[in-house]
Amino acid sequence: MGPTMKQDEKFKRQLRPAWIRWLTRISADTVVTQFVSVFIVVLLLVFFLALWPTGDEARVHAQHLLEVQGYESIQILPVNLFACGHGDVPHESARFRALTPAGMRVEGAVCCGWMKNCTIRFE
Repeated sequence: MGPTMKQDEKFKRQLRPAWIRWLTRISADTVVTQFVSVFIVVLLLVFFLALWPTGDEARVHAQHLLEVQGYESIQILPVNLFACGHGDVPHESARFRALTPAGMRVEGAVCCGWMKNCTIRFE
């Protein structure tokens, strides 16, 4: 006796390419679940991008931080992407030129990052 119809069909399914076997296993529930998952990820991405600070906020924050530390005659300069460290976020950082509380002219950068406070780095 030869193979039964059920065994023959199973053998034919195994010979199909992997992507066809994968497509035949997808159900409507799986598609809906994946769509909802992608939709939630997109919503979270939009939410976090809306909270993302702009360059103007970084400059205002740097100005305030330097004033609190006692610096005077503060000039905010264009951002230098290499002025800060590895864990710092470039668009949350600002370069500056200012007078220290002791009266010395200095240049540096206020570097901020995720999950950490800001630091003042001098050139």
